[in-house]
Amino acid sequence: MVGGEDMDRTELLSPAEWVSHARSKSVQKKRELMIRYWVQANDFTGPTEGIKAIQKGGLYKSFNNAVEFLESRGMAPNTLAQWRGGYRSFIKACIGYFDDTKYESLVKNFQGYTITEKLCPKPEEFRELLLKGNAREKALVSFLGVTGMRINEVLSRKRSDIEFDYPIAGGVKVPARVRVEAGATKKKYLRYSFLSRESVKLLKDFWTEGRESQWVFPAMWSEREDSHADYFNVLHQMKNLFKRIGLKPKQAGQVYSPHSFRSFAQMIMRRSGFSDTWNGLIVGHRNLETKSYKGDWDEIAASWLERVEPHANFLTAPTDDMQKLEGALKAQKAEFETHKAQWDQITKDMATLRDAFRRTSEAGTTPEAVTQLSKEIETLKNQAQARMSLDTKTKHFDNHVWSYVKCRMSDPDFDEALIEGYEILLQSPDGWVALRKPKPSDSTISDNSERAVGG
Repeated sequence: MVGGEDMDRTELLSPAEWVSHARSKSVQKKRELMIRYWVQANDFTGPTEGIKAIQKGGLYKSFNNAVEFLESRGMAPNTLAQWRGGYRSFIKACIGYFDDTKYESLVKNFQGYTITEKLCPKPEEFRELLLKGNAREKALVSFLGVTGMRINEVLSRKRSDIEFDYPIAGGVKVPARVRVEAGATKKKYLRYSFLSRESVKLLKDFWTEGRESQWVFPAMWSEREDSHADYFNVLHQMKNLFKRIGLKPKQAGQVYSPHSFRSFAQMIMRRSGFSDTWNGLIVGHRNLETKSYKGDWDEIAASWLERVEPHANFLTAPTDDMQKLEGALKAQKAEFETHKAQWDQITKDMATLRDAFRRTSEAGTTPEAVTQLSKEIETLKNQAQARMSLDTKTKHFDNHVWSYVKCRMSDPDFDEALIEGYEILLQSPDGWVALRKPKPSDSTISDNSERAVGG
């Protein structure tokens, strides 16, 4: 009996059946969480035991406990309104008796609109999050900020959804491609996101420290079953991380949350000159352009790798910049030392020349004295020309990734380097310039060799 009314026990679903009848995997996951939090809010031992308990009374109170529990965990009013509506479906499907009037009066209501502004961190703030986080936080923040995925999409990813070193045309590989099936995403279309080199490293570092699991982000403590991290635990962890680096909203109605990283990822892609249509496809927006897009995901991956990936390595990028700056300063110092050495040598040469003129003047303009002076002048001239030739000679060097050229901009070598595809890396005020271009991959060399052999 519930409230003095006989419950309709015909054709009811078990909680597990109600979950399995959901129209998509994402809704299934949401229903699993709804049941879990209802059980947790009321201290039931399980959903079946919970249904038995409320048959004696307290049906609507138990669901009021559930929504207040969700509210206390920081769920937004708009989301609370959606979950409150979901509990209606649960009662009708699994319990049977439902009184709309009692539900409306006894279960706390929430306005179904968003009242908060989700702030977007700046790149330097994002880097601070990575620096100050633990291994799990680093991996999660990097994953969210690079892919732009929704937090529940990330938490529900299995390791099998990630393809490391995903190959695309030309023998190039994306560090990782992440598959989000249509049933697991809000907008109902299959899509892919991509991870940078840094994201892959942070993720694998976290996996090395954590426990074995099928999930990308497993629950930290899971004794009975292999489950992924809980939404509210992650939300709490992210809030603490934001506070740790001093990232606080400036006014009421603003908040930093895992959803902030969606805007951050879009900002990075946009700043990199990446297509807005492909940007929307990757983060999972549903609009006229993304809905009608029939292109090739490998084409998207190639453009993302070229334009976005170099800007999605936030821990290493500043280091690269510092190395470039340090290299430029060392080059300037080396140029200064070279010029100083040249000036010292010129001073010595002038002193030698003055001594030669003095001796000639003292000896008189005899043929022997003039011949000796001419020899000393010729020697000094040859030495100066040799130094100038050595100083202006174009230099070529490389490493396992780049080929470099150092020359003067006035030299024909500079024009030839530009024609060959070199790009300017550093330029000094005295006219010297350093250029570089990527070395061809093994596959490119192999293809060129095959074409040469084939004629």
